[in-house]
Formats: sequence, C-alpha cells, structure tokens
Amino acid sequence: MTEKTQPYEIRQVTEDDWDAIVRQDEITFLQSMEDFAPVDRELMYWPLSFGAFQDGGLIGYAGSFDLRVTVPGGEQVPMAAVTWVSTLPTHRRKGVLSALMQRQLRTAKDEDGRALACLWASETAIYGRFGYGAASHLLSVSVPRSAAFVDAPAPDPRVSFRLVEGLEHIAEFSEIYEASLRGRPGAIDMPAQGWWKRAVMDPPGNRGDKLRCVLATRDNRPVGYAIYVPKSEWGDNGPAGQVGVRHLMGVDTAARADMWRYILGIDLTATVEWWNMPCDEPLIHWVADTRSIKPRQGDGLYVRILDIPAALGVRAYQSEVDVVVEMSDALMPENAGRWRIVTGPKGAEVTRTDAPADLEMDIRTLGSAYLGDTSLVALGAAGRVREHNEGALASTSVAFGSQVAPWCPWVF
Repeated sequence: MTEKTQPYEIRQVTEDDWDAIVRQDEITFLQSMEDFAPVDRELMYWPLSFGAFQDGGLIGYAGSFDLRVTVPGGEQVPMAAVTWVSTLPTHRRKGVLSALMQRQLRTAKDEDGRALACLWASETAIYGRFGYGAASHLLSVSVPRSAAFVDAPAPDPRVSFRLVEGLEHIAEFSEIYEASLRGRPGAIDMPAQGWWKRAVMDPPGNRGDKLRCVLATRDNRPVGYAIYVPKSEWGDNGPAGQVGVRHLMGVDTAARADMWRYILGIDLTATVEWWNMPCDEPLIHWVADTRSIKPRQGDGLYVRILDIPAALGVRAYQSEVDVVVEMSDALMPENAGRWRIVTGPKGAEVTRTDAPADLEMDIRTLGSAYLGDTSLVALGAAGRVREHNEGALASTSVAFGSQVAPWCPWVF
C-alpha cells in the first residue's frame, strides 16, 4: 500500500502536537510520562519527528533527538536519535510504523544529511525489518555487597566523596562524563542542560527511594560520579536493601575502583543492581567470584546506516583491507549494489564498483558490525554474511573490530 492510498497521513509534527504525542505514548507504553514529557519536549528535534494522522487524530509517532554518537576512532557523528516511537493499539498491523520509519529515514538522509540513525529497541524483533542492527551490548549485574575485590587498585587516600544535588554540578559531571567515555564507540554526547536534567530526574514513583548523586574528587579535581537510587528492604536476617545504579563514571581505573567501593559500601544494603554496565567493565576482573555478580548480556544501541560511503568513511579501522561487498537494502535502494571498501586507521574510501563481490550482506548486518562490537565472522557463522572469496570475511572482520567495547550509557 503506497502512502497515497493509505487511510492516514504522514506529516512532520510540531510542538502544537505534543499533548497528543504524550497521550499516545502513555497509552502505548503503559506508563505516565508526566515527569519526562516537559524535558523531552524541549529536546525533541522536530525536523525528524513525524506523526501518522487519521481523521485529524494522531495514531502513530516517530520522534528524534539531535545527538552525536562516537564511532571507532573517536569521531562524534551526528545521528538521528530515534525515540518515542509508538502506534496506537487500535491501529497496529496497518503499516503505520513502516510508513513512519520510511519517512523518517528518508528525511534524515536526504534533507538533514545524516549518515546514521540510532535507537534503543523496546522490543528486539521490531526494527530489523527497517535495517537497524544491534550494534552494542551491555551487561546487567547484581553485585553482592560482600563481593571481594582482587587485583583492583588500592583505595586512594586523596579521594573524597560528597553527596550533591545533580543539577548544581552539571559542569563537573559533564567533565567526568567526557573524560570517561573519550573514544568509546556507542557513547552519545550530552549537549544541553536538558539532558543532564533528564539524567538526574527523580520521578514521584521513587519517593521513599530517593535518587542520590555522589561526586568524587582527587586533590580537589572531579574524577568520578555516580547517580543511584537506594531502596530500603529488611529480611529475616536484617538489612536487605538494594542500590540501583543509574550511572557510574570514573576518569581512570583508580577512580572507577573507588566509585565501586563507595557504592558497595552503602550501609543497610545487600546488593547493587546495574542493568546497563559496559561489557568490558573492570569490575568483572576485580571480583574474586565473577559468577556472584550474575552477569547477563543484553542488547544496547541499534544502528541504521543511511549513507554507506559517509558512514564507513568517518570511522577508523583496526587494519587495512581492500574488499568488495554486495549490499542489499530494501528501504533505501541507493545503498544496494557493490561497494569497494578500502580501510585504514583513519577511515575508509568507499566507491561503487562492478568487480566481483568478496562478501555479501544486508544493511542490517552492516549496522550490527558498524561499532565493532559484533564480529562479521560471528555474523557469517549465523548465515548473515556470505563469503565468495576465501579469507575475505576474516580479514574484513578484523578491520571492523574495536579494542574498546561499544557502550551507550544513556537510553534516549
């Protein structure tokens, strides 16, 4: 069904549509957006935000923030940070989401000049058909307070901690955030005060479990912070409280170790829960019993490549490779066909070619491999990459890898 024959209209939304957008999101995601809505309204990037309307009413929405994501090599690349995607339950299975995605992706590339679109998926099965691939992963952990550290840096007597009001220390938090994540693929920038307001928001549902912010300094210089919510519980054997980590940052290994000691040292608690920890977090190697933290891997940031030459040209590579890849892309046919990719430590030269293909994959697979998290070899073993020239898959996989585990610290 083409857009002209659809029983609904897809158009760019404005702030005047905000109340309808919030109402729809609350219906779709089964939760109140009363606290986040005013902040997100200020942050929403309207040129890439679209609604589906029927009989004058909103039935579907796909919004975007204006953010940058770090790619391998450290470059921060503008992306369409896709968010608040929803369709009313009365209008599912009618092509609404597909129409919204197509309009948003096409506009992001053709009119806004974006090479990438990224999102967090509420349900993992939804976005693959629009070319998004899971490009980073995370660990969810439950760390017992009794966890014994081995091989961790010794406590630094120069480090001191103080509880602070988050919004009053945005400058320090921002400095630590940037230093901690410099060069980390998948990390997003925090360009406005609104993002930090979002980060330290303490909705009424947390009352009784009040959000806390702690700032660590070393020789009076900020070196770490944590944003967390302690929850009081009591069991038959005494205190059984939990500390829910929203964010934990340290500018170096020693600072990170001290931040963990602080969090694990909070009285009247038994465990620390963090659902979005980087997969290469040093804690994994510090605890004497890794099994005790119950690490469970999950999906993080999803990447959709809009412009192959631009997206591949801006990131760095671990080795030099000269490979021809046959790409398929159902939504953006200009990405389909054969591309010669010549990589190096500072980027890649990507050009059209008629030469025989060494590898064959779709745009979703390229998105999954883009940040260097999931290897092309692993994707090939899953049948998502076809190798036509022996050795091409292994060498290309090495080139696309990353020494630092991609990680996106914030859900947008």
